[in-house]
Amino acid sequence: MRAARLRHTVMLQSPTETRDDHGQPIKTWTDYESVWAGIEPLRGTEYDDKRQEVTEATTRIVLRYMSSITTDWRILYGSVVYKILFIRDLNMRHKEMHLSVKEVE
Repeated sequence: MRAARLRHTVMLQSPTETRDDHGQPIKTWTDYESVWAGIEPLRGTEYDDKRQEVTEATTRIVLRYMSSITTDWRILYGSVVYKILFIRDLNMRHKEMHLSVKEVE
């Protein structure tokens, strides 16, 4: 992997379940690690859904291999939050990961 491809700093976050005052579960996010990544927009879509405009963007994020990341995690890039849809270990060599992600609000 060429290091120049990884020119963005992103924060990996893992889900954590806590409890509110009434004992109900609350999903919160815990910062795991800040890493260098490549962010490659793949496609975007806009459509109207029940009188509300919806925008979806699908992006690929490239990272050095990390075995701990799962699709339950999310990625922050500035104020943009990405949900991880799919993780691919490029060539099954444990060197480079391609994450298919979707921007969420």
